[in-house]
Amino acid sequence: KKSKTLLYQATSSFILEAIPLVHTYITQPDILDVLMGFFYTIFKSLLSEVGPALTEQITQTFMSLLTREHLEETILQEDGVGNKVVEKFLNLLQLLVQDCRNVEKPFLPVIISFTMKQIYPAISNKELPEVKLSLYSLLFQLLLNNWRYFYPANVLVHMDGDNDTVEHQEEFTSIMEAFGQAFIQSDITIFRQNLVSLETLDEKKKLFSRLNFKATMRQPFLQVLLQVLTQKSHTLLQDEMCSCIYRLASVDFMSFYTEFLPKFIGNIEGLTEEQKIVIVDEYKIVEDIPSFIQNLIQLVADLRYYLIVNATLPPHSVKLTA
Repeated sequence: KKSKTLLYQATSSFILEAIPLVHTYITQPDILDVLMGFFYTIFKSLLSEVGPALTEQITQTFMSLLTREHLEETILQEDGVGNKVVEKFLNLLQLLVQDCRNVEKPFLPVIISFTMKQIYPAISNKELPEVKLSLYSLLFQLLLNNWRYFYPANVLVHMDGDNDTVEHQEEFTSIMEAFGQAFIQSDITIFRQNLVSLETLDEKKKLFSRLNFKATMRQPFLQVLLQVLTQKSHTLLQDEMCSCIYRLASVDFMSFYTEFLPKFIGNIEGLTEEQKIVIVDEYKIVEDIPSFIQNLIQLVADLRYYLIVNATLPPHSVKLTA
């Protein structure tokens, strides 16, 4: 602790002198990258010494300049050094949301707003895998380390567990939608990282069992994961997807089997009504994970078989294939 204090005292003047340089070099990504690296190193090593006031000044300086418009017009370019600037700043914000002390918590609404309204729209439809990995890591760590921001403890409401009433619901929903959006994109590394993140949040925070998640988010996640399984676009992640689908289904097996699955199969284009009925009727209701995953893989194989067979037949000649 004493050595860190001495180090901060020796570098504090350089930190203060570096802040206005951000404004000076905002249109020069190569120099901005060096400045961002400097501040990231300072935060990683001396965050407690820097203190909340200076931390806010530094982060607000970058946030005021890294607007969506400026990111899209100047900073973010494929294989450009500006991407590293954004990546490092997201990693810097990750240090703040992971900080175990409460002094950084007042920054949370600002960090969430900046991330979801400036960074996310600017990169969501671009091929920027490293930046996206940093973005989703930030969102995951934000949820994991600041769960009480969304689900405050209230022993008077639930003596046997957490209060299941979500606060800041709009922010929580936007973060969940960002995770869902990643599952319809092609990058397998981001896909795998986000699967692990969701399962970790469920394991540690019971994400999938939360009332608001079950009511509005569970079925969309089931839908997109089953679609990806059926399309076989991410075959290498079949086991991980099946595991996540099981977790999502297991919070309410009854609704999965009686509501979600018939609706999912019923909406698949390229199947006859007879085929849809047969698939639903023949799907076995099980709750143990090995049997569930085995049946799920067989379901995907059956769906693909019917779709391929139907696609090869002349119009109006589709027959029920056993």
